[in-house]
Amino acid sequence: MQKWMSWVVPVSLLLAACDGDSARKTAPTVCEPVLVEPDNGDPIVYTTRDCWTVKVDDHTITISDPATIGSYQSWGDPHENLNGKHVKDWLSGRRSIAFGGAMLTLHAQGPTGVVESLTIYDGPRSYTIACPGNLVIDRTLDAASTVAREDAEADGEAGCLANKADGGLLFDGTYQQDEGADGKPMESVPSPVRIAETFGPQNPHQVNDYYPPLPDDVPPAVPCVASKP
Repeated sequence: MQKWMSWVVPVSLLLAACDGDSARKTAPTVCEPVLVEPDNGDPIVYTTRDCWTVKVDDHTITISDPATIGSYQSWGDPHENLNGKHVKDWLSGRRSIAFGGAMLTLHAQGPTGVVESLTIYDGPRSYTIACPGNLVIDRTLDAASTVAREDAEADGEAGCLANKADGGLLFDGTYQQDEGADGKPMESVPSPVRIAETFGPQNPHQVNDYYPPLPDDVPPAVPCVASKP
């Protein structure tokens, strides 16, 4: 994982970083973090401090923005959707997505296997969920323990979601961080790329897909910063 100081980043920077001209014009709404566990086997929904939601329904994981206009979804073996449109597939067996002030790290049996588990990092809180059966297998509300867990886990293919001023959503790739032979995270390698974007309430079903990049494409001028406060 990125070291502690590299992810002590204001939420405003994370939201602005996907596009210098596309940051929110108002402060994000603050929510009470809550993880809803219905009956055994039912989908699990977690609401972050910044009012994003993560829904775990077996091998399908959905991240929705506070206005529920934009959503990212990992599903199948594993594919990635933005507002229901397939935009790319995983490149490895590990995937991290930063959004608002939280981050999600997902694990699969290789780039063509279903998602087996994930960990949600949200400030001092972390939750590890076994996707088959929707089972919370560990939870931590202690900041030091969450930092230690995050610091010991490689991010794999890292990306970022951030809202635009029009209410749409940007989806960027940011860096690759593999796991070494000793099981510890290796140095991250920057790989900024614009993957896709959606648009606001006037046109929420339009999804522009930029992946894979063309030879003449250039990385985003100010790419997302995959980080947590």
